[in-house]
Formats: sequence, structure tokens, C-alpha cells
Amino acid sequence: SVERSSWRGERWHAGCGVSTRATSLSGEAGEDETVGESAVPEGDGFLLPRWVIHRDEGWWDEPLSFRPERFADDEGRHGFAFFPFGAGPRRCIGEEFARAEAKLAVAGFADAYEFGRETETFEMRASLTAVPDRPVEFTAHARE
Repeated sequence: SVERSSWRGERWHAGCGVSTRATSLSGEAGEDETVGESAVPEGDGFLLPRWVIHRDEGWWDEPLSFRPERFADDEGRHGFAFFPFGAGPRRCIGEEFARAEAKLAVAGFADAYEFGRETETFEMRASLTAVPDRPVEFTAHARE
């Protein structure tokens, strides 16, 4: 159903927000810009730290909580408060393929197995990509 499809999309977004693999984006100003009260001259480099922005309590209540419903309504949120695949002309061209592939994979696993998490807590560590600070263990039991 449409409602169920929307819910799955919200869960996808929630997973992307907390566990963004690439921790930041970099670029170069194509023209003179002003960001807030700061001048950014053409040619200056910049860094958009996704890892930080996706966890910013100014944009997200309880940013580390898995709350898919927060993506049901993006009204009032800045367009760059959430950008797991980048944005603009250099947005990842594989985003739609990744979404479709993830939905098919998750649906297949969810139909075949019931999962339980063995590792209760872990922290994400930022490097070139985000990784857990220890192995995350889970169990999978075939559904009857």
C-alpha cells in the first residue's frame, strides 16, 4: 500500500541519516557567495560535514534515535539538514538504484528471517567512512 511504502521510505531515510557512510562532502565555490555572515570567495574550498549535520540537535530532536516518522514531513527543515547522497549537480547518480536495491534486499531478508541484535550498544567512529567501534553481532533465524 502507499502508506506502507511511505513508511519504508521513512525507515530508509532514518537509516541513512544515522549511519551515513561517507562522513563529509567537499567542494569549491563556483562563484562568490555569502553563507550566514561569512563571505566565501569564488574558488575557495569548503567542507560539509554530514556526520555532524545529520546529528545536529538544531535540526533533529534526539538525532541518534531511530525515528523514521521524522521523515514523514520535512516542512521547515533546511534542504541541507539531510543529504546522505549529496546534493546539486554532483548528487550521487546511484541514489535511486541504491534505494531500489536496498528495499529489495531488506524485503527479501525480512521475509526469510527473523533478526535479533546481540550487541546491545556501540558507537560510530568517523574516518573516511563511518564504522562501528566494535563488531556488531546479530542472530538470524529462518522463518517457518
